[in-house]
Amino acid sequence: MHTVRVLLVALLVSLLVPAISLANTLSIAFLPFEIGGNLETWWWGTHEMLQGIPQRISDKLANDPNLIIIERARIDSILAEHNLQASGAVDSSTAVQLGKLIGADLLVVGTLNEFGFKNQGGLSIRGISLGMSNASVGISARLIDTQTGQILGSFSGSGQDSATSISVSSFNNISFGTSEFDNSVLGKALSKAIDDLVAKFKPALANAQTRLQKPEAVTGKVLAFSGDYIIVNLGANHGIKSSTRFEVYRLQTIEGLSEPIRIPVGKLDVISVDAGASVTVLSEGRDVQIGDTVTPF
Repeated sequence: MHTVRVLLVALLVSLLVPAISLANTLSIAFLPFEIGGNLETWWWGTHEMLQGIPQRISDKLANDPNLIIIERARIDSILAEHNLQASGAVDSSTAVQLGKLIGADLLVVGTLNEFGFKNQGGLSIRGISLGMSNASVGISARLIDTQTGQILGSFSGSGQDSATSISVSSFNNISFGTSEFDNSVLGKALSKAIDDLVAKFKPALANAQTRLQKPEAVTGKVLAFSGDYIIVNLGANHGIKSSTRFEVYRLQTIEGLSEPIRIPVGKLDVISVDAGASVTVLSEGRDVQIGDTVTPF
């Protein structure tokens, strides 16, 4: 009997742990990079690379159990449906709009700031000059909270590599994502730049995950009215933020039922948050009353 109890407890724990982890997950979308500053695009494969850099960054974060990475195909489909273009030129208002459309808690946007190589003379062996090519790649990215449009962090990554002398024409027949590119001096420099950026990105991402954890299931009440404002007794101490919304419902006892049923009344948008209370406005429904129950969603 003791063994059976232990097995049952173990089974319950195994079922509960994924549910707890899921509650703390954040969804993140990586948008295509843009050309930064006055960088000249000399390589025909640059556009493909700008699409591929965020994919390589997301691949390195794919094993984070607290992240849901939104597929690139889904992002493209949603943006095309709404006639929008994903790019690195995202400000606070467009970040909030994109986040709602895509269903992402976080956006990552970035730029390619440096991509090229310089040739310099080298040794002369038996009359043959062996020069060197020094490649440099620089990228930067921003992590944006789609609820507020706030930039949670900015990061940069750089990479360098050297090889025997090459020319621009060497890349005429090389495509991004091929082994030829990955093994080239620029491909290796890009890989180092991505690793450098991800190393700086991870601590800020962990901090964002802590800050943006969704509030646990809590229940509050409508306390009072002040003009058009509705005061509820849930605040920052309960995980409520200025971006939180509340569902309002009224408990009604029905004869023959052991538990009261919930009658939906409306929805509230939070406009300011104190430690133990929030000021809200009615966004949907009507006839909200003092004592009605509220839950964040």
